[in-house]
Amino acid sequence: EDIKEMPKVLFPGRIHLVQTPWVAEKAVTYLKKYSLLGIDSETRPSFTKGQSHKVDLLQVSSEEDCFLFRLNLTGLTLPIISLLESPSVTKLGLSLRDDFMML
Repeated sequence: EDIKEMPKVLFPGRIHLVQTPWVAEKAVTYLKKYSLLGIDSETRPSFTKGQSHKVDLLQVSSEEDCFLFRLNLTGLTLPIISLLESPSVTKLGLSLRDDFMML
């Protein structure tokens, strides 16, 4: 299917940029109240065979809010890890297993 013909969808909620461990902890506290979260990660591309990079950006979204965690600035903090490992939160995303392995 041609991408140009697909319907455009805009996120109606708020987008928050998370650049410090303190703000990351506050964001995780907020996100833990949801039972379903969308997850995606972004990594700098590598053009050298066998070379890979760490995840730079972790996107965690509820229906109302999307948090962009700049992991290159905050690190993978314990609160973020606890959110990702929480059995009470269902995580939704494309290739989540790959995303989690890269983290």
